[in-house]
Amino acid sequence: MKISKIAKLILLPLLFSVAMTVSGFAQGSVQDGMDAFKAKEYQKALKIFQPLAENNDPTSQYFMGIIYEYGYDVKKSYKTAAQWYEKAADQGDEDAQANLAELYQNGKGVKKDMNKAILLYLKAISKNSEYATSQLSELIKDNSPSGQERSNAFLMVAKLYRDGKVAEAIKSWKYLAEKGDRDSQAMLGELYISGQDGLEQSYQDALMWYTNAAVQGSAHGQYGLGVIFGNGWGVERNDNLARFWFQQSSDNGNQQATEALKMF
Repeated sequence: MKISKIAKLILLPLLFSVAMTVSGFAQGSVQDGMDAFKAKEYQKALKIFQPLAENNDPTSQYFMGIIYEYGYDVKKSYKTAAQWYEKAADQGDEDAQANLAELYQNGKGVKKDMNKAILLYLKAISKNSEYATSQLSELIKDNSPSGQERSNAFLMVAKLYRDGKVAEAIKSWKYLAEKGDRDSQAMLGELYISGQDGLEQSYQDALMWYTNAAVQGSAHGQYGLGVIFGNGWGVERNDNLARFWFQQSSDNGNQQATEALKMF
């Protein structure tokens, strides 16, 4: 089921406290803007939101983005929408982060940049954004090879590893990983997280390689990210991100991830 982009409108009653805390303006100004928006009085909403947005209120900036993205009584402008979303996203607004991510994903108003899109989706997911969760899940599904069969190149290197040619195998996995092989990326994540076979333990390197593998649909990489965020290894612990990645891995058939989900 499609999750609406206008999350703040759906959660309108929950945002009253936000409206009451905006400094420099009469209490309820943000709420007044949301009420006008809900009533489809878009020009009125725009007049309320714009000065608040210019005064750096993230909720107002988010709604300015919505107004310009969809052209509600203004000329539609993805570029202007992106500018407002970015201001709100920089302040940690998860709805703006998710909407800006979609603009980067599709190259609307900004240069298409899948890395930025994924990063923004993950930031929003870390705050439990259902829309970002839905969007990134679909993005991963649409851009991943079907199934979890390992590449022939990876399996050839794995044989070297089993035959005791460890240094040669790791060098080859690094080469393949840099070329985009998701199985090699996931393996490097595993080796870095434990610091084995001559590699110095590095949670940051593990995070990077697991992420590269995970967004290509690797159940192994997705599980590894669930472990990292679930334990807070080298990152701030985040149950929302752990749950997201365990769910992705479980959906790809990883039984360990299915079991891990029971803890969330």
